[in-house]
Amino acid sequence: MNTRSLLAIAAAVIAASACAPRMNAQTMPYSVDLQEQPTISVEPGGYREFHMMVTNLTSRNLQVIVVRTANDLSNNKWESSICFDDLCFGDTVSHPPTLQLKANETRLVKVNISADSVPETHAHVVIQFSTLGEQNISQKEINVTVQAAGVAAPVAENSRAVYPNPAVAYVSIPLPEAVPARNVELGIYNDIGEHVADHSDAAAAAMSGGAARLTVDLAGFKSGTYFYRLAVDGAARTGSFVVAR
Repeated sequence: MNTRSLLAIAAAVIAASACAPRMNAQTMPYSVDLQEQPTISVEPGGYREFHMMVTNLTSRNLQVIVVRTANDLSNNKWESSICFDDLCFGDTVSHPPTLQLKANETRLVKVNISADSVPETHAHVVIQFSTLGEQNISQKEINVTVQAAGVAAPVAENSRAVYPNPAVAYVSIPLPEAVPARNVELGIYNDIGEHVADHSDAAAAAMSGGAARLTVDLAGFKSGTYFYRLAVDGAARTGSFVVAR
């Protein structure tokens, strides 16, 4: 074989290699999006929820392992829990069940932190995500501190926001601070003003239990814009969210 033929073959091989798809070693098969600021201050005895949206970026089913690698609480009056949708695991569980994700599916992993009433105590929680064999590791750190006496903790704007938005399977609606309420009404309306769902009883029960948010199942909701109206003893607040199927 002459030199010209060898050069032609080499050129063909190089061209084929350039056209072939390449795997990027840095490409993650999933993403984790923490919706809130990871470091916050709260009032004594405060409660906060942290929402992490875990998305399968592939066209195949994916198992994501979720581990609470750190759960450093100042004392036993602090509490933390990790939740998959509405299934929650307390302080003693560091390895919840594996998160099962369908192709291109997004699931909510939620961390709830309940603070002590002692000023300047804190919680440090680390959630690690990985695929089987401890591959593709990602982690999120959460830090919560009780404000010093006499210092008001700022109210984060995202504590009043609807999550996720756009939504697919559920939406989390912020509730006002727990107060004795005689009449609680929570209605959801479509973009032409039709009343499509009532969650008044659920909202009243959540508030009486001290919950900061109410999770609403969106099964049966079509794609589109929706509005909610939450009235507590006549004082009302409203908000909107988008359902994207």
